[in-house]
Amino acid sequence: MSIPFEQLISSVADKEEIINSLRVKYNLECIFIIVVRAENGNGPEMILSQKCINFASKINAEIHFDLYFF
Repeated sequence: MSIPFEQLISSVADKEEIINSLRVKYNLECIFIIVVRAENGNGPEMILSQKCINFASKINAEIHFDLYFF
């Protein structure tokens, strides 16, 4: 499950207007990079909740996945 991502979104969800004004004013990009570390081929389940997807959309953010298999 994506609990850390949910926590991150919860901490910035009320700052959507500020993020968007800075993004436009300074021509910034919003990107979330999710690092997934899997051992022995047993990858963790990754869920992007509707809440996370909606917030990323509202701030015009991309979501990237960085996968590491050990």
